[in-house]
Amino acid sequence: MRKAVWTTLVGAGVTLAAAAPAAAQVSGVYVGAGAGVQFLTETINRRNPSGQFIGQGRGLEARFSPGVIVNATLGYGLGGGFRAEIEGFYRSNSVNQARLWGNGSFTNGSTAEGGRFQAYGAMVNALYDFDLSPLGSGWRWFQPYVGVGIGYAYLDLQNLQFRTLQNQFVTTVSGTSSAFAYQGIIGAAFPLDGVAPGLALTAEYRYFGTTTPALRAVTQIVPTQNQNQNQRPFTLDTSKASPGYGAHSLLIGLRYQIDAPRPVSPAAMQPLGFTPPVFRQQQFAPQGRSYAVLFALNSASLDASARGTIAEAVAAARSFGSTSLDVVGQADATGNAAANRSLAQRRAQAVVAELTRQGIPRNALRISTAASGMAGDASARRVDITLN
Repeated sequence: MRKAVWTTLVGAGVTLAAAAPAAAQVSGVYVGAGAGVQFLTETINRRNPSGQFIGQGRGLEARFSPGVIVNATLGYGLGGGFRAEIEGFYRSNSVNQARLWGNGSFTNGSTAEGGRFQAYGAMVNALYDFDLSPLGSGWRWFQPYVGVGIGYAYLDLQNLQFRTLQNQFVTTVSGTSSAFAYQGIIGAAFPLDGVAPGLALTAEYRYFGTTTPALRAVTQIVPTQNQNQNQRPFTLDTSKASPGYGAHSLLIGLRYQIDAPRPVSPAAMQPLGFTPPVFRQQQFAPQGRSYAVLFALNSASLDASARGTIAEAVAAARSFGSTSLDVVGQADATGNAAANRSLAQRRAQAVVAELTRQGIPRNALRISTAASGMAGDASARRVDITLN
């Protein structure tokens, strides 16, 4: 079951990543925190089940009540829609019902209620943000993402006891064990720039699983009220309990991009002249003053330097009284021609989005893509802004 869920999550993430435009919603350093509810799946351990009550801890079946999950993250937006983060987490579920194997089945074994199964540790996650803004400005409030993670978890089972034969036989399942952990993530961010630039509300579904832990099941004879109370418990059997750990989680959280661009004040937004928007596919000779916005290899994400160049172009356009701006996206010849054209277009769209954010009317901008430069030519990974 866990393997099927894991395979489905990874497959969905790869399919969506291949189909979506590559534009990052997060760039630079960010922090986040979340909390929510966790549903721990039923766990069954049939390691060497015994047909007797003595040593009955060798078989364990447990069901859990809904529990809690809290986490905190520190991450970095790498560009191109990709980001990486380190996550610390704590998960806890109480045991709703547990059964020990007895006389050939769990049904004939002893039952118990109570106990708690906890997990805490650290994960390294890789995520991909989808940019839906090309579908229209109304989609900018919704930023979906997918991710996968691997890490290390400590699993701690506490206070789970089974009593049989008038409470003389007590089996205690407990212990802390480390395990390899993995998870799949599907989520969405909802920007709260009106509250603070770079702040976003997040909603996520996660599937979290670990390799099998190694806990202890100890069966003892303890004195009853009619026996000598000074008698110490006598250990009859010690065996391993290896319950699986798989959980479905729903989280709500906040994410804050530390170096997010600040909004432009309304006073700085002076209108330019208006010309009909045009999208062209041919190269043209630039006229007037030009600014080159540079990009990383295969990236359409704006870094701090790129935003600074765009801000210079906006200031010059207002100072010179420009009536329109030409935005020309380019890419080098690495890869196939269709992919290069698409990358050049996404770069141009990223610059246009930043220009409009800084107060340039959308219909004062003319967008085009230019012929690609030679393979590996870093100077061709750019967008030219020309003032008219």
